[in-house]
Amino acid sequence: MAGTTHPGAHTGAPDRDATASGPPTTVKRRPPAAIVAAPPPADTAPIVEAPERAVAGKPLKLSGSGFKGTSKVEIVLDTKGPQVTGSVVTKSDGSFKASVAVPARAPETDKIKVVGTSAAGKKTQLAKVILVVAEGDVPATGGAGLARPVLLTLAGVIPLVTWLVLEFLGWRNRRLDKKTG
Repeated sequence: MAGTTHPGAHTGAPDRDATASGPPTTVKRRPPAAIVAAPPPADTAPIVEAPERAVAGKPLKLSGSGFKGTSKVEIVLDTKGPQVTGSVVTKSDGSFKASVAVPARAPETDKIKVVGTSAAGKKTQLAKVILVVAEGDVPATGGAGLARPVLLTLAGVIPLVTWLVLEFLGWRNRRLDKKTG
């Protein structure tokens, strides 16, 4: 049947109801919705990174981010009462790197506090517990780094040596069996 259009068939022409006698009906399509990225959070919580151990009498390196740009951040060592050990001005992006002196004294557990203003303008205080140790209590540089390679080497060498010894003993027993048999 040439020229016959079935309802629902696509002909490229505007849709027309086969039984209606009125003007053709045009279906309008909506443009696709625009994809809008969500804005970043207004307040990124400040973060401070510091080692778990500090050596008495030596500098302690720490860093942080999420603070108000070009604002002052105080670093407080809280032992038997808060003691400001240093301060630093954050970079324009709110990050900082600092090195503060740890007082020389008997080993103990302390809190290192960083007090400043968050990117949202709120007064912020972050604390981390650190263990202050005497200089001799810290492993020498490279001492802990050698343990893994040594253990990995032993894990490969011990089975190899065991196999070689067993092969040698088996070879020797086969040789003795040939001489006696």
